[in-house]
Amino acid sequence: MATIAKIGDGLQDKSSHYSRRILQYTGPASYSAGGDSLTPESIGLGRIDAFLTAIASNGSAVRLLTYDYTTKKVQWWVPNTGSEATGDLSAYTVRLEILGK
Repeated sequence: MATIAKIGDGLQDKSSHYSRRILQYTGPASYSAGGDSLTPESIGLGRIDAFLTAIASNGSAVRLLTYDYTTKKVQWWVPNTGSEATGDLSAYTVRLEILGK
């Protein structure tokens, strides 16, 4: 499972009618196809409405992240091949901004 850490005081920010979570996300040590669980409840929300991310990097390579709203999982992708990543992603970190209620 990935590690999620609070960035500054952004964990409980409010924007209009949405709650905002700004997090540092470190990849899981053992990622398998289909995604890594990230439920709204695990970050103090009832639902996730927007998953905004930068490019995850380990210092020499990058990975892209998407969120599957149906399965509530973060999926990791290898940009130059378009294939889903596998294996140890624990060296990759990225900042996330998540909006929800």
